[in-house]
Amino acid sequence: MLKWKAEYAIGVKNIDDQHKHIFEIANSAYDLLKNDTCTDKYSRIVQVIDDLRQYARYHFQWEEDFMFKIQCADLEAQKLEHEAFNRKIDGFNLVDIDQSQDQIIEGLLFFVLGWIVDHILGRDKFIMAE
Repeated sequence: MLKWKAEYAIGVKNIDDQHKHIFEIANSAYDLLKNDTCTDKYSRIVQVIDDLRQYARYHFQWEEDFMFKIQCADLEAQKLEHEAFNRKIDGFNLVDIDQSQDQIIEGLLFFVLGWIVDHILGRDKFIMAE
């Protein structure tokens, strides 16, 4: 389970709230992975991936618009990382999901955790540092 901590905040309420929501989506994937009573997780996995896909696109657009308004020098690098995230999420294959459900959830969690550490706690921390 992922827990939001105050030190994760970048100081922009909307972005911090959006990051918290990404934690919530990741936690729904974690809960699904730990659910031993559910034998067929396919539709729930697809829903988690779709939630993450849709919310990430909304968040990235908001964040990029904000960065543009404050003339953040890191905007282009942010856009590239956001595009890479979208490609990864779009790359989940529905057949693979059906055949190896827990492995797909683990891979999704590993990817999102890496994103949180490298991007949210790394690059995003510098949005307001300029």
